[in-house]
Amino acid sequence: MRRKSGFQAKLIGSSNDGIVATDEHWNVVIFNPAAESIFGYPAADVVGKMDARSFYPEPIVRAFNELLASGTPKWNLPWSETMILSKSNESIPVRYSGTVLREKHKMMGAVAFFQDLSEIKRLEKELLSAERLAAVGQTVAGMAHCVKNILLGLKGGSYLVNIGIDKDNTEKLKSGWQMVQRNIDRTSELVQDLLSYSKEREPEYAPCSPNQIAADVCELLRQAAANQNVRIVENLSAEVGDVVMDGRSLHRALMNLVANAVDACRDDPNQAKEHWVNMTTALEEGSAIRFEVQDNGSGMDDEVKEKIFSSFFSTKGPKGTGLGLLVTRKLIEENNGSINVESQLGEGTTFTMQLPFRGQ
Repeated sequence: MRRKSGFQAKLIGSSNDGIVATDEHWNVVIFNPAAESIFGYPAADVVGKMDARSFYPEPIVRAFNELLASGTPKWNLPWSETMILSKSNESIPVRYSGTVLREKHKMMGAVAFFQDLSEIKRLEKELLSAERLAAVGQTVAGMAHCVKNILLGLKGGSYLVNIGIDKDNTEKLKSGWQMVQRNIDRTSELVQDLLSYSKEREPEYAPCSPNQIAADVCELLRQAAANQNVRIVENLSAEVGDVVMDGRSLHRALMNLVANAVDACRDDPNQAKEHWVNMTTALEEGSAIRFEVQDNGSGMDDEVKEKIFSSFFSTKGPKGTGLGLLVTRKLIEENNGSINVESQLGEGTTFTMQLPFRGQ
């Protein structure tokens, strides 16, 4: 029995996975070296002294509580991913699983297993960066096509300006100058998108109000939307308060999504609709905020949905650069967030973005 006990202790101690075992009251009874490394606590400060729920992230506590409340005969947690905040306030990505230990259908303890994903996430970022660099050649080819369209627009605008000057025609002069201005704006947007996409950037965390940023985006685009007979609706949750987040990236991402939603309404073949774009914010569990941009515009089929995050793919023809959503996804990934899209052709589209935040 001593040999078996010693073998088990060495097995637990040498495991690369963090192992945390508790009794029926959630008091820690096993805290192996890998768990020390992940959570940042010495075993001597934890074993017999701490409730595991005090340092477990909220998704793990919730998963165990749901498992206990369900009464299911399966007492195991499936492998999932989450973020752990260590003793030194370092965010560590982990993969976790666990099980409730029971005797005669009564809980006698619990054990959780943790795999540190820091190195894997770092390699994934390096791979993403390499793929981005590999796309430079494709980007240059696509950019040449975009620049060509912009130059054609500038050429057409300057032609109208010249006619207006030669014939003293104010309308021609005004129309040509507006065309020139539009294509100058497109040039500026293209350059900014290329810079954002090609340059690695660390998030700039600072106190901000996500609701205020969302409201500012809606206000900036409200008149342009009204000109297209599109109504922008705000549904901002009062639960979303001031947080620490990269407000600049959030503003840029929301601006791209709302502008695209307005364009989708403008280009909808069914102009009999009363078109609208809805901006929603909500507080999510696990220190994250959900942003939804929904429209009832033209929508997309499955083939288009698969391509929208591809370089220089645009459904707007010569009016778009095809970089907006590509840059939006990059900004969100840089902030450890996620973005998903649901769409139905002829019915509309919903982009759902989740961004983690830090407390004040």
